[in-house]
Amino acid sequence: KSDFGDSGIVAVAVSKELIRFFNNRLGFEYEAQAVQHFGDQDHFEGIPVSLVARWWSFPWNKTLPTTMAIGDGISIASREPKLEVKRRGHENTSKTLNFVMAEITFSHPCHPNWAFVLRYHHRSGMFGTFHGVHDASTAFGAGVKYWF
Repeated sequence: KSDFGDSGIVAVAVSKELIRFFNNRLGFEYEAQAVQHFGDQDHFEGIPVSLVARWWSFPWNKTLPTTMAIGDGISIASREPKLEVKRRGHENTSKTLNFVMAEITFSHPCHPNWAFVLRYHHRSGMFGTFHGVHDASTAFGAGVKYWF
């Protein structure tokens, strides 16, 4: 169910590329995030560790540099998120859950270090692996990324 309530997020992420394979087409990164929820949810969420796989090679990259990434890590909320508790009750959520992300970036060829980002941000119990939780919450975001 996609019930976001009247809520949103503001996030800051830092990442470090670890290695690239396949003629620089596939890279792996470490990423950490700080996320402030607002509106119906007003907690802080930290993602101290996530491993991200990023694909750098698309046939149109000379015209529109594009990357796609997926990642997995740990999400730690400052308290049980209100919308998760409202939908599933205290016994079916937890402050600590799995974190899953997917993103796509688009850059201008003259400014490849700057990118427009669309991101899927999901807290998950990994089918009950984390504290018996089977689902949690999802947010979609857009933003700006800079590669140093």
